Amino acid sequence: MENCSYLQKYLKIKYHPNGGATTLHLDQAEIKHLSVPELNELALLFYSQIFSNNLHDSSHVMGVIHNSVAEQPEYLAFLSQRYPTLRVRVAVLNSREIRTMTISDYYTEVEASYSFGTFKCGNLNQLSLVGVVDEESGGYLVDLIDLISSNIFIRRSLPWGDISSSPFDQPRDSNDGPILWTRTGEQYIELSDTRHVKHPQDKVQQFYLKRKSEPREVFIPDRTFCHLDFSHNSFRDSTAAAGILKAVTFTNSNEAPPNAEVKHVVCFHPQDVKAVCDILRIDIYEPPATQCIQWVDIAKLNSLRRHGIKYSRITLYDNDAYFIPKNVVHQFTTVSACTSIAWHIPLDGVDSINKWTKDDKLTKNSLSIISHSKTSETPSSNQKSLFHPESPEKKTIKTFHIDGAENPSCVDDLSGLNESDFKKNRHYPTNTSLELSTPPCKHSKVFEHIPPCNFATDSSNSVKRFNNNNSKSLSDFSPNTIDSNPNLNC
Repeated sequence: MENCSYLQKYLKIKYHPNGGATTLHLDQAEIKHLSVPELNELALLFYSQIFSNNLHDSSHVMGVIHNSVAEQPEYLAFLSQRYPTLRVRVAVLNSREIRTMTISDYYTEVEASYSFGTFKCGNLNQLSLVGVVDEESGGYLVDLIDLISSNIFIRRSLPWGDISSSPFDQPRDSNDGPILWTRTGEQYIELSDTRHVKHPQDKVQQFYLKRKSEPREVFIPDRTFCHLDFSHNSFRDSTAAAGILKAVTFTNSNEAPPNAEVKHVVCFHPQDVKAVCDILRIDIYEPPATQCIQWVDIAKLNSLRRHGIKYSRITLYDNDAYFIPKNVVHQFTTVSACTSIAWHIPLDGVDSINKWTKDDKLTKNSLSIISHSKTSETPSSNQKSLFHPESPEKKTIKTFHIDGAENPSCVDDLSGLNESDFKKNRHYPTNTSLELSTPPCKHSKVFEHIPPCNFATDSSNSVKRFNNNNSKSLSDFSPNTIDSNPNLNC
């Protein structure tokens, strides 16, 4: 990292003049000429500036990589071709009704109702990519996981990736996503094509009648109010999050321009998390979609700025990948129809990435991940090793409920457990049981302890949420399915 200062020129910092906060931007189209080792170093440099110093005077509220998935196909079309019989749940616009259909039928309806960046057939509710539990939709979609993992910046930030502190290194063991959903975009829906208006006899009244009456249409909002993200194993400390945005387009349609606007985001500085939660009355015990009941508009942003709160307004485009640090309160607005893939990034320490990048073995391991070579490496003695069944070292996990332990903070000795004790009871479709060729993490990671945040969170704020009964074992955990409002509705 010391000899890669020339890579800093690719990272651009944008300052919001009204809000006073900054965002970090990187364009993937500008780094195509870099070699694989240089891309690895640039990825670590990007992560270190976004995540490592978040709790100690962080300077950025979001990191954005433009054109990150420009070479990947549209995700709805990809799923309809690879998994045509996959059962999904579709919401009905302006109604609480939920329909169940195959992904191929849903894609056909989207194509039929699509016009100029929006469609009317309804939102696709959240879809798990790493297996399903109980009534969840989705499956172990290894082809889609392998597709998004082809990008080095995305692969390393996945829940089982290099910078994650999760003890799991396989996609099917993840409790933090990824999940996929599709939104139609904010729009007005006409209730009827013609208005039944009784024309008056007086011709004078006909001139102002159209201005006096209102059209028969209904507003369809597509917004996620201010919220914080919490991981499945974090009850008092928020977690980092990441996502990919792909606009819904069709090859036979030239209506949607390339890299269209898909999301408008408002992010508040992590140092102001307490003040923002107090003023906006954010209830962090609720799921992300219902933590706040007040929409933050321009007037409210100006009022918050008078209290000294920093914020930034970001526009996300098609093919963008975004990274949100911990303790960043944020809200989303869907401008045009798009498919989102999002996940949580468990981080145990703010200085972990800085220490990890100083290891000389990093580049070798990064190259082995790209080439999908399966080699083994033993963690060094001066580092905290991850969970291994044969390792004599102990791994402390403070939030897992194992074998009915009432006080999970006392579960310190896990040396007698095997790896199967940590796996969830997942069910995978027979037609999607292919194994992902991503090798496990070969290096050890050092994560320092972070003092917990003053907030408490409910376990329902994660992609894979715990049961409310704390006395159940890890194998009994099941999520609370949210049909109309996905948990990571970004």
